[in-house]
Amino acid sequence: MRLFSRYYAAQAVASTAEECGVPTKSQQQRLPKPQLRNTLATATKKHAIICFAVAITACLSYRYFIGEPRKKKYAEFWRTFDSHADFKRMVKAGVFENITMADFDEYEQDLLKKLKERKG
Repeated sequence: MRLFSRYYAAQAVASTAEECGVPTKSQQQRLPKPQLRNTLATATKKHAIICFAVAITACLSYRYFIGEPRKKKYAEFWRTFDSHADFKRMVKAGVFENITMADFDEYEQDLLKKLKERKG
């Protein structure tokens, strides 16, 4: 009696599994074996290529989005920069302790006289 009840119980479970769409052992496919040899070498090669590509992209992005505009700003600044006017502004502000505005004006007048004498 037990033998028959086990047989019928197994058959009932099998029929419900088929009805649910679960594949039986004969219908299941085997999973491919994982690659165990050279796993580190292949992963390293893949990551090295990715890192190289990211580094090149970062370098080019920095150059064209940050470096080039910065060079243009510096070129524009030095093209329009007047060092004499900047020095005069610092003297007026009192940055230098030993130079007063009167001393600076006197120095400018002496330079202008010397230039006029040289020209003619």
